[in-house]
Amino acid sequence: MVIEYIELSQKSKKLYQQAEELLLSELGLQDWQPPEETITVKSFSDSFLSSGRFDAEYYQPKYDRLIEPLKEKVKLTRLGDLLTFNQRGKQPQYIQDEDNYKLGLPVVNSKHVREGEVILIDNRYAYFPHTNDPVTIQTDDVLINGTGVGTIGRSAPYLYGQKALPDNHVTYNFEN
Repeated sequence: MVIEYIELSQKSKKLYQQAEELLLSELGLQDWQPPEETITVKSFSDSFLSSGRFDAEYYQPKYDRLIEPLKEKVKLTRLGDLLTFNQRGKQPQYIQDEDNYKLGLPVVNSKHVREGEVILIDNRYAYFPHTNDPVTIQTDDVLINGTGVGTIGRSAPYLYGQKALPDNHVTYNFEN
């Protein structure tokens, strides 16, 4: 079983690399490298007034240089224009006694939203919120980390049949 695991793991990594190379090739980005300059100067009307963004990271030259070749290959659409619902989670009321976990739902926090997948391992559980607008994650919702250095923006689809609760560091989205 161990040998089979190692072989399948290596095959998986090779297939992933091939898929990544194909995607980059199709997008015309196989040889793309970010520019060395890390600052840009923009007028107020070309920055905040057009984007609504004030954070310096948004205006790094590498993003402008990355968008240009993408515009030639695919239609770019703002995520907010595709979604009918986008809400940040709320701080759940955690269940302290493990024997009572069956009374609640697993809580998804930023460490569970990995690159391309949500992991339901080592989750804490919380009671279903008794409010007029309970925030629950359902199958096919897209989860995005809303906070965290190095994890902000990391996203993944929720592919489990079991409902879950997002904590206040996870934003969930779905399209009707």
